[in-house]
Amino acid sequence: MAAQAHPSSMWTETQAWTLFAQGKIDDALGLLRPLADDQEQVGKGEVELPAREMMADMLRLSGRLIDALVQYRLSLQTDPGRFNALLHAGQTAEQLGLRNEAKVDYQMLLANAADPAPLSRTALGPAEALLATAAAK
Repeated sequence: MAAQAHPSSMWTETQAWTLFAQGKIDDALGLLRPLADDQEQVGKGEVELPAREMMADMLRLSGRLIDALVQYRLSLQTDPGRFNALLHAGQTAEQLGLRNEAKVDYQMLLANAADPAPLSRTALGPAEALLATAAAK
């Protein structure tokens, strides 16, 4: 039996990640989809995370890279410039062999993270490496 959506986005997100952890990926995505659609129509609350980005993360983590990239692209339309969305979209594009798409994501990511915290600096390493390799050609 699939979980039912709840008016609280935090409850929905927690339930979706619980389902994901149980291997019920499609149920998790089904729970997040109405929340993502609602966020696109009316916006997010100040402390809400983009549900579409969470869907993309679940798809990426479960190896459904093409679907993940589609969801990252949709998420970036409503929430442009988000660090994690750009980072993971770039990584996903790179894994799919879409170096030009990865390059665009990484360029935007690095432009937005001009003075990153130390932990974020580590995450930027692969993006910087791909751009350095592209520039050397």
